[in-house]
Amino acid sequence: MNPSNPSVLARPLFALCIGVTMLAGAAMYSSRARADVTFNMSGCTSVSVSGTQVTCITGTTPPPTGGAICSISIGQSPNSSAGGNVALSANCSNFSPSFWSWTKNGGAFGSTSSSSVSDTLPANSSGSSVSYTYGLTACTGATCATANPVAISVPSGGTGQPGPGNGTFPASCPGYTKTLNVDLPWNSTDSSTRILTSNYGGFGANDALVVRLTPPAGVGSFSAGTISMAEYGGGPLTRFSTISTTPCDFSQGSWFSAYNVSTGTSLSYSLQVGGSQSAWVFMMIPGTSYYLNVKNTTYTGTQTCTAGSQCNMFLDFYRPPGT
Repeated sequence: MNPSNPSVLARPLFALCIGVTMLAGAAMYSSRARADVTFNMSGCTSVSVSGTQVTCITGTTPPPTGGAICSISIGQSPNSSAGGNVALSANCSNFSPSFWSWTKNGGAFGSTSSSSVSDTLPANSSGSSVSYTYGLTACTGATCATANPVAISVPSGGTGQPGPGNGTFPASCPGYTKTLNVDLPWNSTDSSTRILTSNYGGFGANDALVVRLTPPAGVGSFSAGTISMAEYGGGPLTRFSTISTTPCDFSQGSWFSAYNVSTGTSLSYSLQVGGSQSAWVFMMIPGTSYYLNVKNTTYTGTQTCTAGSQCNMFLDFYRPPGT
């Protein structure tokens, strides 16, 4: 067959061959064109591929492996009763925060757009150190981390009158029939050495109990200790208590920041010496005296012990390990 001049019978066969060749070429081009397709994935936080299916996933980026972690670093703090500057900064790992929520004594403080804060604390002329508690929560999107609070103290400046009871011990709490004073040794108690209010004149309806605790200077705990109280020789009743650097101090302002308030038929505190304050643990400074103040009322002041009665308690103390 002459390709340039095919016979009448060969012409259909020739046309068929030409058609098949063009279809094959088109298929090859189509396959290659599909391989060169690009996708605009803006708005996708991640992409899932399964076989020929590509899925765009939107929403908040999940927390990094290991979890978001933050802590507070202290760059500057007062070293005398004159007070002075405080400088704090956030240290976060496993994520990059874009929002910082700082608190001071439980209230909002500082800038939400800054990973550091500064403050100036006033002079302290009282007979006990004064502590300020700073907290931090850092976030990016829905991923957040809360740091353990830190307490900054202004040292004592003298023997002034810091509050109820005039800061003296043994204390005489104003407005109460009598005050039971217990100077608690820094030794753990057992069933034979537990404190009984009946041995201190009895805990009457309108009496106050003040227990002094002084962690030794130069020590620090590596886990929490406890101090706990409940009825002894009578039925359970609600009582209110605080831990403060001032005897007879029943103020409630630091309830959810310093964790220094306990109320109910049983009273209990977790105690830590030195370091950074943990949630629901009262942090004590080595060498500083603290006062556990207890009265027979609810936190609103309603009397719970019948007038003329003795509503005695026991007290057990387990000192923080390491102290």
